[in-house]
Amino acid sequence: MYKIAKITILFLLCCGLPYCVGAEITDDDVFIPEFILQCFKNPKVANLEILSDKNPFYLRGDFDGDKKPDYALQVKVKSGDSGICICAGNGSIYLLGSGITGGDKFSDMDRDNFLALNWKVSTKQEMDELATWKCNVPDPFPKIENESIELFWREGESAIIYWDGKQYKWTGGFTLEPREDCIKAIQNSENK
Repeated sequence: MYKIAKITILFLLCCGLPYCVGAEITDDDVFIPEFILQCFKNPKVANLEILSDKNPFYLRGDFDGDKKPDYALQVKVKSGDSGICICAGNGSIYLLGSGITGGDKFSDMDRDNFLALNWKVSTKQEMDELATWKCNVPDPFPKIENESIELFWREGESAIIYWDGKQYKWTGGFTLEPREDCIKAIQNSENK
């Protein structure tokens, strides 16, 4: 047992540790699915750079409900403006954000700067559950039929990007965890 532990430690020190501690990831180290590489050969996105500094740097889900995987990527143009590019499984490309579309505002955020610290794919079931909350969510809550993209900022603030059957939409400015004052307000209204 001692010999195996010694060999494992030696291996980590010689080979594995540089990858675990202090290693800098370069674009050459990032795996990009073939579908995304093909998408980015389209002239519509030729001027965009994929932001690969977040983990995950792309999301895969069926956002438009066509049973084909779609990929969402955070991107920027040379000027530094950013947004989201969705490479749809059907070959369509959607650019979300005024900085990458040349002026078409997508969100209600200042300067349409809606990229978040974290993001994830949410299922229809998760959205249905969120819609049942009595506060801290948009009212009325949008009807979301497919997987969607949730963006998370500090203090639990969140936004959702979803497909409404024709185009991508934005709803934001809510928190994913009910705040204490919200819980008390619900309890007080139920006790009356």
